[in-house]
Amino acid sequence: MIPFSPRIWQRYGADQVVAAARAGADRALIYACPGSGKTAAGLLTALDLIRRVKATAFVVVITPNLAIKSQWIGWAETLGLNLLEVTDPDQLRQPQLPLGAYGYVLSYQQAINIKRSLHLFCETHRPVVILDEVHHTAGSLTDRDGNAWGVAVEWACGPASFKLCTTGTPFRQGNSPIAFVHYNEAGEATATVRYTYEQAIKDGVCRPIEFEFYDGDISWESRAGSVVTADFTDKLTKKLTRERLETALSTDGQFPFRMLAAAHAKLSAIRAGVGVDATAAGLVVAMDTAHANAIAGVLTDIAGAAPVVVHNKIDDAQDLIAAFREGSAPWIVGINMLSKG
Repeated sequence: MIPFSPRIWQRYGADQVVAAARAGADRALIYACPGSGKTAAGLLTALDLIRRVKATAFVVVITPNLAIKSQWIGWAETLGLNLLEVTDPDQLRQPQLPLGAYGYVLSYQQAINIKRSLHLFCETHRPVVILDEVHHTAGSLTDRDGNAWGVAVEWACGPASFKLCTTGTPFRQGNSPIAFVHYNEAGEATATVRYTYEQAIKDGVCRPIEFEFYDGDISWESRAGSVVTADFTDKLTKKLTRERLETALSTDGQFPFRMLAAAHAKLSAIRAGVGVDATAAGLVVAMDTAHANAIAGVLTDIAGAAPVVVHNKIDDAQDLIAAFREGSAPWIVGINMLSKG
């Protein structure tokens, strides 16, 4: 028995992919909006492919970065799959997996570095390979260096019994096709399973998002040495555009304080309102660990309490995220680990 109750779209999606596999397909694309549960959907589908199609007994998950590997391992445990983190290419060259293990989790960068070992594993065990946020493998067909991840995983994972691609990012082909993804005549990626943000809101899976825009004059000394003043409507060169954003986000200035103070005031009003969620919370996506810590300091001054901070240099980051999800803390600050859902 699976120890969790799948959402309707997850169960339907797994059925669709299994039907495609039984009809002879060796790949599928699950396009589902951020926050809808792609991780659980991907693992549920892989488990169904193992149990119902019976082409393999193994799973390999490839993720964009190291930060979210523990999330995949945790969800796999929930579904009864013991996935191991790849720390040495020799793990993939063993004739048998460790007792109780169903497969491995690694990053796309690792896949480049150990592509021969990964190819051998896929050739020997023919696993279901889940390519998480597969749009990261996009790149030019004529520029192999510009499509290093895509070229590596297409070769390394080609022998796998099934390639299950997931993404929450809408995309077109253009000149940068994505590994293992089919395209129609209009150059649009074709998904086996689609679950849109609109559907997720109707199902109560995701909350509506409201975007508020903040603007104002920003002055800074450019790297060229001149003082520049501009707002976000002014057209600038690429270098100055980057400098403007860095200046706006820097906690050395007043812009982040004013923006976060306004956000906290609105969040406090929502939490105190009648008939709304008293545990509503705010998320800040930081640029790096130093920026996250600085933002946390600003929020502490504004809210009177320190926010939860999570990034891949914090050992118990996933535990902190789980506690935040179930708790009532008003703010969380993260890097990469939270911004995709």
